[in-house]
Amino acid sequence: MEWLRKFFKGDSNNVKANLVVVIVIGVILLILTSNAFRKNKKDLTMNNNTVSSVSELKENGSTYEAILESRLKKALSKVEGVGNVDVMLTLSYGKELVLAKDVATEESKTIENDSNGGMREINSKSLNSKNVIISGSGSNNQPLIIKELEPKVEGVIIIASGGDNVYIKESLINATKAILGIDAHKIQVLKMKTIN
Repeated sequence: MEWLRKFFKGDSNNVKANLVVVIVIGVILLILTSNAFRKNKKDLTMNNNTVSSVSELKENGSTYEAILESRLKKALSKVEGVGNVDVMLTLSYGKELVLAKDVATEESKTIENDSNGGMREINSKSLNSKNVIISGSGSNNQPLIIKELEPKVEGVIIIASGGDNVYIKESLINATKAILGIDAHKIQVLKMKTIN
């Protein structure tokens, strides 16, 4: 507390100036800490349930494929003239984890002289890599994951009431290309069967 008394000791102008500095620093710290704890997640709305993220949907038992199908169906059903719509996706593989690697490179250079006075230079290079492991509590060691890659969409079938209309078909294909980032030849639009 002695440092505090020294900080505010002196004439009244010095005390006021020091008090202003302390208040400004306090306000800056408040702003920084409030921004650090603020969550920046985009809300997704599916089937009238609001969830925070795709990972929360997965925790609720939905698969990545089902999530994509549901979101695509919801978006396409809003296109004018489409009517009822159903969507089916095929994925290339399961989730892929990219692990951190510890890479060591060794280079060596050897010069050999033969009995005839000739010289030969040999360059060799070896590359060793191993996964980076994070030590957990007890014997709970895990590899360090850099990123998770979701499966790639390989094909889409869209069955819609307005699927026989050329313009609606083109709209559905273009929207699906934009949403999923796949080529048009991987998208098939079909007319939905009418039920009597």
